[in-house]
Amino acid sequence: MSEEFNALLKNGTWVLVPHESHQNLVGCKWIFRIKRHADGSIQRHKARLVAKGYNQRPGIDFGDTFNPVVKPVTIRVVLTLAVTNSRPLLQLDINNAFLHDSLQEDVYTKNFLSQHHYVRKLLQLAHMDGAKEVTTPMATASHLVKSSNNAQAIDPTEYHQLVGGLQYLNLTKPDVAFSVNKLSQFMHCPSNSHWQARKRLLRYLKSTINFVLHSKMKHLEIDVHFVRDLVQREDLRVSHISSKDQLADLLTKPLSKQQFILNRSKIGIQDGSSILWGSVKAIATPSLKSDMIKDNNSNVI
Repeated sequence: MSEEFNALLKNGTWVLVPHESHQNLVGCKWIFRIKRHADGSIQRHKARLVAKGYNQRPGIDFGDTFNPVVKPVTIRVVLTLAVTNSRPLLQLDINNAFLHDSLQEDVYTKNFLSQHHYVRKLLQLAHMDGAKEVTTPMATASHLVKSSNNAQAIDPTEYHQLVGGLQYLNLTKPDVAFSVNKLSQFMHCPSNSHWQARKRLLRYLKSTINFVLHSKMKHLEIDVHFVRDLVQREDLRVSHISSKDQLADLLTKPLSKQQFILNRSKIGIQDGSSILWGSVKAIATPSLKSDMIKDNNSNVI
């Protein structure tokens, strides 16, 4: 999902615009597929964000429809030429090929991928929607270890269900990445201490329903490789950073309230109601009921 979403951002697929009454709203959803090798083993998992095209009206939202396919006779001709001339055959897979073209029409789709509703569902599932909020996902004194024989064991079914659900939040909430990873290490035999740590994380998530990840983090991996190359070529000198200024501590250890909030703000997690990035064409007034996305160059948004 991260690769697909980053590709949409990189290609400038949309801009945010306010909702107007004449716009036909097209919904969208994630489609997941498993790509397999010839022997049936899993090659990779694929995710695509697609529009619900059946919401569009013929003659109003679109004129003609098409599906780019290759004719079987074309494949036979290519294979015949390759065999006749003893030529090798190579396969080329172009990622996100549909993004490399532009639409002339304006297509409007609903705002998507906000995980606020998902967090609320997790809280309801754990019966913690009325729990008291906390400001950090894990206590600094928390030290989770493997359960001993004397530790109070719990039913792992609900623990597996909720911790598995928390994995999905890592897409837009890097501030909980360390806590989720830590809890996931005890899926085989959770104890009461792991259960309490899970409850604290849910209490923190309740307090962050209106926090969003801004664009400072979306190119982190690219930035790391770029800086590393500069250092290796000695074009950049890296200075020592004191431990109190290490932003990566947010992702690797539990922090105090003050340090956690400071690091969280520095990596770009801020208040907001949408995690969509892009150029904002116009700012919606409070009376508008929903934000819209105006498609620039994708036939799936």
